[in-house]
Amino acid sequence: MPVAISLHNFHLCQNTSGSVIFARRFCLLAKSTAFDYHRLLIFHFNKSVESKWRAHDSYSSFATNFTLAGEMKNILIAEDHPIMRSGTRQIVHTYMPGAVITEVDTFKKALLSASEKTYDLAILDIGIPGGNSVKMIENFKEKYPAVKVLIFSSYDEDLYALPCIKAGADGYISKDAPEQEFKTALETIMLRKKIYLSERLKDDSLNKFINSRKSQDDAAPQLSIREREIAQLLLSGKGVSEIAGMLDVHISTVSTHRASIFKKMQVQNIIDLAKKFEILK
Repeated sequence: MPVAISLHNFHLCQNTSGSVIFARRFCLLAKSTAFDYHRLLIFHFNKSVESKWRAHDSYSSFATNFTLAGEMKNILIAEDHPIMRSGTRQIVHTYMPGAVITEVDTFKKALLSASEKTYDLAILDIGIPGGNSVKMIENFKEKYPAVKVLIFSSYDEDLYALPCIKAGADGYISKDAPEQEFKTALETIMLRKKIYLSERLKDDSLNKFINSRKSQDDAAPQLSIREREIAQLLLSGKGVSEIAGMLDVHISTVSTHRASIFKKMQVQNIIDLAKKFEILK
């Protein structure tokens, strides 16, 4: 007798000859008449534990991809660059074709949209107008705690990822990351209900935890969240006055933070600061 295990819309069957059969039943309704369609994928199932595990992994991956594709979710994309916003929408639709996507270009509009519609996921660029601070995540999650938040940013991952997670984000991904990593982030947050960080960043964090000694190049964690924000803006070429306007603070406040950054990082100017962060060699 074949042994069958049911999982969602899939059925995993092992027959006596040692083959594994994956079957999915499709039911189409037309004029109150039901039609059943079966799609069978047959995999050879060896008796070794390793082969069984590989077959299980293949099935799990297949089922996971189907579940993600079948998700009917409301997703908010907050990005002020039209081309990047369009690209983000296309990537999301590639892996979640059933998703209903709303796009906004400022943080104020993101808050307004979330007040008018229930979202499952918000993909936020931390640099959008009205945002420009890790504080925006705290504000968003305070108002809409049930909404998952994925930060999709061009800001330095080493400086911003962990502070964003601490502020309440469910994941952080760099705009330089490959498309496959974006898919992994979606699966981690939406399916596995876990926080997403890149493998590189997780490895780096683990290494720093294991190696308590800090090298001279590891001075960035000494900076406060606000100092990290200002350091990133300085390194992006923005002046003190412009930064003050973006963060809605006094110019003197930014100047004080800049002096503190230079002192903590033991540098005299922006060029040396860039070298310290290994942006320039």
